[in-house]
Amino acid sequence: MSYDKVQVGNRIRGSRLEKGWTQERLAAEAEISVQQLRALEKGQRNLGVDHLGRLSDAMGVSSDFLLKGCSENSILVCKMLNDLKKIAATKANRRKMSGFVAETVCFSALQ
Repeated sequence: MSYDKVQVGNRIRGSRLEKGWTQERLAAEAEISVQQLRALEKGQRNLGVDHLGRLSDAMGVSSDFLLKGCSENSILVCKMLNDLKKIAATKANRRKMSGFVAETVCFSALQ
């Protein structure tokens, strides 16, 4: 899958600034080095799966948002899916929610 490293970096930086966080704070929250974060924000480094997950979790945004951005029509769906992920964090809820999340993902893909 190809993606625009500069746009991904802009979304990381924008999400960080929306939270009022410094690069040092985000790096600490995501458990990556400040140097790695700076390179990602500048679009000088490829975003690996591990860093993608850590950054999206730390900032409370979807990995899809960081990679592709959310259009105006899908922002609500992205927020709903993030909320569902938080609800499904417990083992009992994960079993109950799995079918619903799958239906939601399919629905959002059709939009």
